[in-house]
Amino acid sequence: MSQGVPVAASNTSCLPEILGDAAVYFSPTDMQGMAHIIQSLLQNETLRHELIDRGHIRTSLYSWQTMAHAIKEGYAKWFSQTT
Repeated sequence: MSQGVPVAASNTSCLPEILGDAAVYFSPTDMQGMAHIIQSLLQNETLRHELIDRGHIRTSLYSWQTMAHAIKEGYAKWFSQTT
């Protein structure tokens, strides 16, 4: 996503949670479904651009700065509850 390419991913594990609406999903056991998704990405320029735009937005949620801030806030909350 951060490289400006559309993402097609498996709909299992934590990928849908992490990628959100910035990806299109397929079942890892459905080869025809996977091929259909990839073909759709190759043929549909609008979809590609939408996913690329959403991907840039989504990656901002996972920057080092964002994660450091979230961890700092978590520790601050925990410390305030223990004192």
